[in-house]
Amino acid sequence: MATERSRKVYETQKRQRGQFVPVYKQLANILRAKVEEMRPGERVLSERELARRYKVCRTTVERVTAMLVEEGVVWQGQGRGTFVTEKRT
Repeated sequence: MATERSRKVYETQKRQRGQFVPVYKQLANILRAKVEEMRPGERVLSERELARRYKVCRTTVERVTAMLVEEGVVWQGQGRGTFVTEKRT
């Protein structure tokens, strides 16, 4: 099942009209879609769990998480985890 998920990450680059899409951007798009389905305040999987699930390096997950924090999609609490922010209108 994890292999199936990781294939989805890499298959998206094939759908981008032959252009290479970096793995971190693919993962960011996947996580944005997942976060949209979640409630504000709900906890996102840990970086370690995300790296294992999508078969990517943990530093890639850290980079994506930092991007999503900067975009205001999620927020992080040191030692607490990553959580979905309130939906902006």
